[in-house]
Amino acid sequence: FFDVGSTSVNVLDAPGHRDFVPNMIGAAAQADAALLVLNASTGEFESGLSGQTAEHVLVCRCFGVSQLLVAVNQMDAVGWSQARFDEVVARIAPMLKQAGFISPPPIFVPISAFHGTNLSPASITAAAATATAAAATE
Repeated sequence: FFDVGSTSVNVLDAPGHRDFVPNMIGAAAQADAALLVLNASTGEFESGLSGQTAEHVLVCRCFGVSQLLVAVNQMDAVGWSQARFDEVVARIAPMLKQAGFISPPPIFVPISAFHGTNLSPASITAAAATATAAAATE
C-alpha cells in the first residue's frame, strides 16, 4: 500500500511471464486501474509485444479496467532516446485503442526503475525531462 495525495493505492503484482497468468487474472479482476510496464530495450519490447503484452491488455479490459498508465522502462538502456520512446508508444498505442483504452487515453511515462528515475516528481532528471514525461506517481 502507498498513498498519492488523498488516494490510497493497493498494488497487486502480476508479472508478465506466462506462468503467472492466473495471478494476472486475479489482479485484473480486482483492479480499478492498471500499470503496464514495457521494456524499451531493443528486442525486449518487440518480444513482449508479440507475447504476453497483448494478452495482459485484453484481460484487463475484459475485467473492466479502463484506466491505464504505461511505464516505458529501461529508458536508461537506450540513452533516454526520445525516438525509441516515440517508437514504443507508436507501436503499442493502436493495440491499446483496439482493446478499448480510449477514454481516458492511456498515459505514457518514460522511466528507469533500476535508477528510480521518473518514478516521483523528485526523481525527474534532465535526461528524463522530455516533453512527454511526467512522473509515474502523478
